[in-house]
Amino acid sequence: MNAPAPISGAHFDVIVVGAGYGGVSSAAVLASRGLRVLVVDKNAKPGGKAMPAKRSDGIVTELWPVAGGPTYGSRFDDLIALLDMPRDTIIGPNPGAEFVYIDERDKLHCARVSSQPIRNPLSLFKLAATFGATPMGLLGLLHMNIKSALLQEDALQEMDNMSMAEWLQRFALPKSTYYWLTSLMNLFFVVPVDELPASEAILTLRDVATGGAGRYHRGGYWSVAEAAVRYVENHGGSWLPSTRVKKVLVEDGQAVGIETARNRYFAPVIISNAGIQPTVLKLVGNKHFPPGYVRRVKELKPSWALAGVRYDLSKAFFDVPMNVYFSKDSGWDKKRFAAAESGNWPRNPLLFVTVPSLYDPQLATKDTPQVALISILCSPDPASPMNEQAIIQLEDMVDRLWPELRKHVIRRKTYGAGAVSSTTRDNVINQGGECIGLGQMIGQCGGSKPDIRSPLQGLYFVGTDA
Repeated sequence: MNAPAPISGAHFDVIVVGAGYGGVSSAAVLASRGLRVLVVDKNAKPGGKAMPAKRSDGIVTELWPVAGGPTYGSRFDDLIALLDMPRDTIIGPNPGAEFVYIDERDKLHCARVSSQPIRNPLSLFKLAATFGATPMGLLGLLHMNIKSALLQEDALQEMDNMSMAEWLQRFALPKSTYYWLTSLMNLFFVVPVDELPASEAILTLRDVATGGAGRYHRGGYWSVAEAAVRYVENHGGSWLPSTRVKKVLVEDGQAVGIETARNRYFAPVIISNAGIQPTVLKLVGNKHFPPGYVRRVKELKPSWALAGVRYDLSKAFFDVPMNVYFSKDSGWDKKRFAAAESGNWPRNPLLFVTVPSLYDPQLATKDTPQVALISILCSPDPASPMNEQAIIQLEDMVDRLWPELRKHVIRRKTYGAGAVSSTTRDNVINQGGECIGLGQMIGQCGGSKPDIRSPLQGLYFVGTDA
């Protein structure tokens, strides 16, 4: 991780711009095939949005909430096998999450679930019953599950243009179950439920059923990214941290390298994990792409962002690593998001909490036994006033849900789209703070998602943008 920087003008087989999980995964795979890879990132640590905050007081945690799914059966299994990491690097705790439904009288209905695969299908109905679903109401949930399970691949592909909201509304679901499922979709995809393709959502729910959800990595979620960078270095490549790429070099219609503040590096293949919009519109420049492609890139919508507060606590306050609070005000569509963006916030929007040390106790210290990262949905635009209002709304909910929490707060640090953008993705068109990247929405998902290959020869994209 502390190898000397490559010499200016050095040639590589591949240069990867951005050390998020898309970047480091592709870099490790290519290094395993014998290619000499250079990985460059503006931050001191790899991991992208999952990079760690390592502080002078010994605390190591995320900058904002991070968790993944499915727990097992994802490409992360392949990656840790490639990196020769222990199988137990992937953590799937039981209980892994607590879902809390806040009803119209502010009464809390709590259900704890495992991060492991669902072995008893009836547990889903038990969960819905906890949120107030009647036996008759559960028939709608059963109908939805049967229909979803029977969908074949060709039928699913045809649902790329149907929203998940429309799909769910076809079934007589109990209201609380609908709120729960749409809130889950907001958390999984961070987009409006009426713009989320039903095809993507149904596939994800299938993966969760067979592989579990709420995956974490031993040593911190970022640990696999750090191992991937070490792997690249051990296989003849280089890792260049704290280095901002100023531009992608283009000669004769082909990407040939990168330029940083101090040096230039060359390769016939450039892989960008910096986001399709920042790459095309800033690092490369419009003139190197067909006008229609540039228009398409400008029209792409990012996912929403998360704003929140990181609380250092003097006691172990939470006892489940992930907590999700939802209500009739949760499960946002475009209309609900627009209302909050204009300042009309509901009383109980979706609240998401992670506690890293409850996944891995090594992430706690004697003086700070817990760090809780609490978040709420907001705009991906770093300049949006919605983000400040989101923090106010969040802390109002925190005080109502956990009136004793403030007594145990040692330190408090806010985060939002501005912090995400300055740390990870550059803001080029009122975006940059998005939680995931390109929004997995109708018209830019499935068969409509941007190709991994750009029109510029030698330039490729990885991550959720391709």
